[in-house]
Amino acid sequence: VIARGVGTTTLQVAVTNDLALSLLEADMPSQSALVDVALEAPSSSAEQDPYGVVLWPAAQVVARALAELSLSDARVVELGAGTGLCALTAAARGPSVLATDYRAEPLELLRASAEASSQALGRPLVVKTRVFDIKSDEPLPAADVLVAADLLYLQSTSEALARRCIEALGTGGYRLALVGDCGRPGRAAF
Repeated sequence: VIARGVGTTTLQVAVTNDLALSLLEADMPSQSALVDVALEAPSSSAEQDPYGVVLWPAAQVVARALAELSLSDARVVELGAGTGLCALTAAARGPSVLATDYRAEPLELLRASAEASSQALGRPLVVKTRVFDIKSDEPLPAADVLVAADLLYLQSTSEALARRCIEALGTGGYRLALVGDCGRPGRAAF
């Protein structure tokens, strides 16, 4: 069970000409119900966030960019992974991958997607998952590459992601931060 009352659909996502991945996301009735719940909620919280169970456009662009990088020995951390296309793409290219999100439901979808993509590719895609809130004071997990896609919806999240990029490239020991956005409202705060 991904989430109570949430049905899923499987997408075949062509990341590059030589890499297509199976990705699970909430089906259309579930997406509509989740948005309704979020709109009716008195304040935003993890329980009302419908966004992590859907594939968003910036993830597709960042996944393509990841697929073109040389990542064979890299450790990759994806923040706010949602359905995890970027994490799956990194895993398909060989590195150690940790996908994080502040909710468990998207990470459950991601684990199911890793299994489906592994079967389709005929080789295992290993993606570790962990609940992690970028707004927390908890330090970033150790890695070489930081990835985030389509997280700039709110000013607070955008500021937290900017702080995490500075942390990663400053004292965190990361060599690259790859952030994708398609003009979301929090972009200026980032």
